[in-house]
Amino acid sequence: NSALALFVALAATLYAHAFSAEKASTEARARGGDLAVHWHLLRNDDDSRSHHARWTITNTSDASLPASGWTLWFNMLHLAQPQPTLSIDPAVQITHFSGDLMKLQPTAAFKPLAPGASFTFEYHGVEPVNKVCWAPAGLYIVFADEQGQEQPPELIGEVTIEPFAEPEQINRGQLDQTPIPTPAWLHEQNSKLSLLKPEAISPITPTPVVYRAGGENRTIERGCVVRFGDGLASDAGYLSKMLRPALGAAPLAEPGSAPGKNAIVLRVGDVTVAGDKRAAGSEAYVLDVAADHITITGADADGVFYGIQSLLQLLPPTVFAGGSGAVTLPLAHVEDAPRFAYRGQHIDVSHNFHSKASILKLLDVMAFYKLNTFHFQVSDDEGWRIEIPELPELTEIGGGRAHTSNNDGALHPTYGAGPYRDPPSFGSGFYTRADYIEILKHARDLHIQVIPEINMPAHARGALIAMKTREKRLMAKGNESLAVEFRLHDPDDTSKYFSAQSFKDNCVCVVDEPVYHFAEVIIRNFEEMFAEAGMKLETWHFGADEVPEGVWTESPRCAAFLKEHPELNGPADLKNYFVRRIIDICERKGLQTACWQEAALDHVRVNGESRDNPRPEFAGGQLIPYVWNNTSGNEDLCNRFANIGYPVVLCCVSNLYWDLAYNKDPLEPGLTWGGFVDARAPFEFVPEDVFKSTRVDAYGHDYDRPGMYRERESLTADGLQNVLGIQGQIWCETIKGPQMLEYYAFPKMLGMAERAWAAQPEWATLSDLAQHDAAVQVSWNEFANRLGQRELPRLDALFGGIGYRLPPPGGEIRDGKLHASTEYPGLTIRYSTDGSVPTTSSPIYTDPVAVQGPVMLSTFSTENRAGRASTVE
Repeated sequence: NSALALFVALAATLYAHAFSAEKASTEARARGGDLAVHWHLLRNDDDSRSHHARWTITNTSDASLPASGWTLWFNMLHLAQPQPTLSIDPAVQITHFSGDLMKLQPTAAFKPLAPGASFTFEYHGVEPVNKVCWAPAGLYIVFADEQGQEQPPELIGEVTIEPFAEPEQINRGQLDQTPIPTPAWLHEQNSKLSLLKPEAISPITPTPVVYRAGGENRTIERGCVVRFGDGLASDAGYLSKMLRPALGAAPLAEPGSAPGKNAIVLRVGDVTVAGDKRAAGSEAYVLDVAADHITITGADADGVFYGIQSLLQLLPPTVFAGGSGAVTLPLAHVEDAPRFAYRGQHIDVSHNFHSKASILKLLDVMAFYKLNTFHFQVSDDEGWRIEIPELPELTEIGGGRAHTSNNDGALHPTYGAGPYRDPPSFGSGFYTRADYIEILKHARDLHIQVIPEINMPAHARGALIAMKTREKRLMAKGNESLAVEFRLHDPDDTSKYFSAQSFKDNCVCVVDEPVYHFAEVIIRNFEEMFAEAGMKLETWHFGADEVPEGVWTESPRCAAFLKEHPELNGPADLKNYFVRRIIDICERKGLQTACWQEAALDHVRVNGESRDNPRPEFAGGQLIPYVWNNTSGNEDLCNRFANIGYPVVLCCVSNLYWDLAYNKDPLEPGLTWGGFVDARAPFEFVPEDVFKSTRVDAYGHDYDRPGMYRERESLTADGLQNVLGIQGQIWCETIKGPQMLEYYAFPKMLGMAERAWAAQPEWATLSDLAQHDAAVQVSWNEFANRLGQRELPRLDALFGGIGYRLPPPGGEIRDGKLHASTEYPGLTIRYSTDGSVPTTSSPIYTDPVAVQGPVMLSTFSTENRAGRASTVE
């Protein structure tokens, strides 16, 4: 016992000494929270391929930052390349880890950074940077102990990004011809618009086929009832709920069809739109608002639901903030049906997660503007967002991000998520099975079809890392057969590739049967969730975009498979093999198969230029490509798909990507690789003739539109029959949280809804491009007024309020007077002359006013929410 006691005492002493030494070592150095980083973009280089920036690291602690043994990790979207820097200070090095995650490390030339001291270095990095949201983000530092073992990550205490104010910071080199959106430039653009009288504005969005005003008004009072025919109880309940804010109480919903002055009747029956009788399934409706009755007749239940939306839009826009027991609306007769059967909205929740509440709200607004398809992408390289009970690792690993220096057992931080899974950032989160079923039920009640997407064979890193973790866990238990059941990778593959988002390990091994077993299990889980929600899974979207060059080239399994299958033309043909296998799975399950355009393309060279050619093999309906690329020589790609028999959904980046920034203002968040997309871009999109709406490239150079008609393939009459519809995209690399989501999406989505539902406008048929452009301007003036006077005020209270983008006003001081304007006529502009940001007590701008000195302007909503201020010198 004495010997044991002596041993325990000795061990405790040694442990205490070791702990004290480690603690002293830790305390003797600066901590992450003691470091401040200042990043300053100096300029974008003339070559339009690089930027020049400066880092300053300041040590605010009482201890030194050591000369070695640490790595500062950060995310930077536009620095992620195999060779990220062209030149750098010899005391530090920046290397690419994976995705947008970078490592800043000291070299042998780095000296300890003393307390209070700063270390500054400059570098030239790849790609121009002209958005503040592209600056280094998510900074943290990881120290190593004396044995080289990593210590827990520590967040950097303060990160400051110097404002981008000079032209050499805002312009992307000499190639960039896009105007800088100064207040004077914005005013020049806004001055092309004029304020219209309310009667000159369509009261319904999207514009109906037939709208006849009755010339008088009537009221709906609190005691009204909603009567409904067979199968319309849910729609009647929806209308009753939507009228509650306006009337102060929800109207009674009851079966029946008896008309009456204080009744709203919903029924399915014969519908004629502009003299054309519409069959069931057409989503057509007729709305009659008369002095003695209100009736909505739909060709089907969908039509009734869309008639309800039009009735709600006839109400004054502000009634959703709360009414007085009765609301006034005009007498009107409406006949309406959609232009396209497919009217879609996509969101990717893998790059950054968005809550169930945000998705439900997005669905609400979609339905209000008659969109009927929700493309819900829940997997990608950066995350897996849906619970699959038999494969818990998918969300245990893929549902969050955490620091890892070896990609083992975690998805590394991306897009500034930081090193900790808990507390969660926008990089972490997933939907439980119950969450997803709730989303499905909500979509069902809103007459919205949900198309899930699980992306493979590339963009699959979230699943790959999760299944590697599963395999490792089961292998450790000696259960090899279970371990490899869902193996998605070839462990002996040494292929070198670099994906579009800078990953080196994001593709599954398409020759292995576990990949297809995995796909079938995932599809079955979705089928079960749809069934539990009272819906049928009809379409499976498997992604298949951006398979990187070089993948599978050094995979022993792929090499052996290709030897056994000489009909395949090398590793590049394995993508087509994968597509065939997924189509086969879907056909056996009775599912329509959908994909991004790349799944049905071959990359070829024509006259020395790279070109994407649709494969005839998958045409005829077995595969629906979602075509996004209408730039850089592929302006006619959607036409070429449709002309050879593919049913297509148009997702053209030039007009339909909400994640692209509204303009070039460095404070305007978003991406720019496909150009800029404002609210006008989707409104002026011409599905029948995309050349008309493909105006400028990403750097602001005018496209040769007449040349497109000569050199590219136009859409044929038969091809037009293959255009299912159009869809807006929300990619979430730069979109974090509900406020940003609503800012990016609205009001862009409303212009897309107009083009997807409303009949083809006359201006879209004009062959003379100058006449076309002039007619578009007149039409846009009306729609911009509609946004400013009706739709945005409605969104202030609708569904709890939508945080749409309030555009900074334009303005100039001319002859001592302030001239100000807004992008959407009808919005309120307030101004200040004392250097302060305008508030609700600041004067409202109505007409040119005499001012002295600089003036600050802000746009305000009906709820007194202010947009970002602009300063007029």
